Amino acid sequence: MAKNHAFGNTMRITIETAAAARTSGEFYDENKFHGVALHDAGSGVDYEMAIDGVWWLTLASVAQGDFIYVTTAGALTKTAGTNKLVGKAVKGTQASGPYTGKFQMLILPPDQAEAT
Repeated sequence: MAKNHAFGNTMRITIETAAAARTSGEFYDENKFHGVALHDAGSGVDYEMAIDGVWWLTLASVAQGDFIYVTTAGALTKTAGTNKLVGKAVKGTQASGPYTGKFQMLILPPDQAEAT
């Protein structure tokens, strides 16, 4: 089970047939959903994804309140452009401590992300 959940209840869904291997705790954009993989899964295997909640994720130079996007390659970024809005930073990138280099992101539901 993913260990980087910060707080909040999580709604989970099953993604059928992962496009590639998935790592627990990492963010993915797949099958018109986006969220955090709750367990490791091999390519072609079903896996559970949390599609809401607040998660510790890795991205440099994030400030509280920044919008977070995902590229077509699946990387998180602060650049809007043609990228898809997927979240908002609740806490900026940490400079020290157990979460160095990580920030807290509130996952936006797909319909809310598209409407913003």
